[in-house]
Amino acid sequence: MKPASSKTSIAMKRMRASSRCGTVVDLALGSKFPQAIVWGPAMTTIHNDAFLPILGDKPSALGRSFADVWEEAWDDIAPIAEKAYRGESTYIENFPLVIDRHGFNETAYFTFCYSPIRGDDGSVAGMMDTVVETTAAVLAEHGLRQSEARFRAFTNATSDVVYRMSADWKEMHQLEGRGFLADTLQPSITWQSKYLFVEDLPVIERASGEAIAAKAMFAHEHRVRRADGRRNSRMVWCSVRHQRLEARRRTPGGH
Repeated sequence: MKPASSKTSIAMKRMRASSRCGTVVDLALGSKFPQAIVWGPAMTTIHNDAFLPILGDKPSALGRSFADVWEEAWDDIAPIAEKAYRGESTYIENFPLVIDRHGFNETAYFTFCYSPIRGDDGSVAGMMDTVVETTAAVLAEHGLRQSEARFRAFTNATSDVVYRMSADWKEMHQLEGRGFLADTLQPSITWQSKYLFVEDLPVIERASGEAIAAKAMFAHEHRVRRADGRRNSRMVWCSVRHQRLEARRRTPGGH
């Protein structure tokens, strides 16, 4: 933890004067989970080392008003903090905030709990902010939803059977067979036995391997197993086109 400012030292002394609050300070500072104590009417901030990544490149928050630390997002945070100071806890998952902690505004997501801290007399003396950043998980989920939406829009707009595959062609992510082929709704690494004939695999794998190495479209005609499984119609020929899609890179402040 960084050296305490005079305001931090005063706040910590006052908190330790209360046996109940002193225990809260010791638990928070020793925790490996990001936690900040917001103390008194001035909302003096005391936090543990695990809280530092949440702050990023912001100036030191120790001894400063919590409202000043998160000035750019205070309109969104204030009602929740005020609720804690009234004695009510709040737990929120994946809460979006536009913050500036690296020299630019960014939308970050947090799961956190604001809990009131009570003094020995039972009155609210401050609050505890227990928080974890969930930005990476939220963006990954958003990306997956957008990908699935694009996939569904594309399949609805064409009469072809469209599938999604891993970049190395080892895992089938999704295939809607339209009654012609069996559906694959969950990722599968055993898809080859479901759709292909074992004697055709060497030729198909060689052609797909060459396309992957060249980052080119895989275009090949081969046999597949039909969904109905009838003896006389289990095998048909189909023309397959497989194009690798590159993910777009995000840039700071970009989309």
